[in-house]
Amino acid sequence: MPLKNALLKYKKFLQENNPLPLYYQVQLILEDFITRGELEKGSPFFTEEEIVKQLGVSLPTVNRVMKTLIEKKYILRSRGKRAYINDPYKFQYPFVFMSELLAYGEMLERLGVKNSTKLLERKLITPSPKVKRYLGIEREEPVIYLKRIRYIKEEPILIVDSYLPKKYNKFLEIDEDDFSIDLYKLLAEYFPKKIVRAERELMASRVSLEDAILLDVPLWEACLRLFGIAYTNDGQRFEFFDSRLKGDRCILKSTLSKEI
Repeated sequence: MPLKNALLKYKKFLQENNPLPLYYQVQLILEDFITRGELEKGSPFFTEEEIVKQLGVSLPTVNRVMKTLIEKKYILRSRGKRAYINDPYKFQYPFVFMSELLAYGEMLERLGVKNSTKLLERKLITPSPKVKRYLGIEREEPVIYLKRIRYIKEEPILIVDSYLPKKYNKFLEIDEDDFSIDLYKLLAEYFPKKIVRAERELMASRVSLEDAILLDVPLWEACLRLFGIAYTNDGQRFEFFDSRLKGDRCILKSTLSKEI
C-alpha cells in the first residue's frame, strides 16, 4: 500500500474540541493504521513531514507521537534512517475467551507466551452490593480481596481484582511469591477443590487512574473488562473476578462449532 495520501482519510477524525489531546488523537490514528496490517513488516513508515502534511498538525506534535511509537515498538528506526514497520501482529496478545475453561496463565502458557504475576494487595474487606450479589452472600460478612497484575515479557498487561468467600482465609496466609502461579492452581494445592465452571461477561471500558498508573497507559485509555464467577467441583462459588486488559494489546479469541 503506497504511503502517499494514505492518512488523508483519517484527518476528519481529528477534533480540537475532543477531550483527548491532539497528540494522542494522532497517536491513535497511526497505531490504528499500523495494526490494520495494511503494511508488511519492514515496510517504510511515514516521515514526520509526510504526517504533518497529510494530517495538518504541527511538527512538534508529530515528533512526540513518533517517539512514543518507537518506544512502544510499533515502528523501528536506526539513527539517520527512515522508520519502518515492526511486525504488526506482535503488538497484541491473544487470550482464549469462550472456547475453554482456562485461567489467564494457562491460556498464555498454551500459546507459548512468557508471563508472570505479582500480588499487589490482599485483605479482608466489607463487600459491595455487587460483590455480595455475584458471590451469593446474604449475611453481613467480610470477603477476601486480592489485587494482582500480570506481565507479559515484563510489560504490564492485565489487572485483576478477585473476591473470595471468607472460608478461603488460607489465601491470606500464603506467601506472596506463591501468587506467581494462577489462583486456581493455588486452590487445587491448598484445598481439595478444582474449578469446573465459570460465567464470564465482557465489556468495553476505560481504565481508572490507579489502573492507568499500573498499566503505564494514559488515563483515558480504552480497556477490555472481563468479569464473572468461578465455581468449584462441589458447586460452590469460589471467586468473583473483575479484570482489565490493555485494550490495544489483547485479543480475545474464541473457537465455535455447530453440529450439522
